[in-house]
Amino acid sequence: MSTQDETNAADEVSESPEKRPTVASISTAPWKASISVLSDALVPQIQLVDEQVKLTRNSQLSLANEIELVNETLLAILETSKDCPNLDPYLEKLAIAQKKLHLVSSSVSASHERLIKLAKLIEKESNKQKTSNAARSNITPALS
Repeated sequence: MSTQDETNAADEVSESPEKRPTVASISTAPWKASISVLSDALVPQIQLVDEQVKLTRNSQLSLANEIELVNETLLAILETSKDCPNLDPYLEKLAIAQKKLHLVSSSVSASHERLIKLAKLIEKESNKQKTSNAARSNITPALS
């Protein structure tokens, strides 16, 4: 960590309670008005990424099946033929490819789950804001 980073971290820790945001200041913050704008911009992109993740998962399953098929074929060749070249390095490469594919698949799945949670949070916050705005517009000002 650099000296500048340490200074910034120390400033954040030593920040006085008066400067820290309160629940009321966060809930009335100017960025709250832009949640629907963010929602409108992010939801289509999230849906696009969601579709791409689904396509990626399907292609990974197809690739895993093909790797398994090649592996089985090579093992069958080894069992039936006594005069075949050494296939062990290829079998090892297939095993490594399967492991890598599994790791990438796990990573994509975890990212997809986080993406779905993010979409739900955005939708929830957007609906909450719309409800709040609708409630405010229905309140008539008190006459003095």
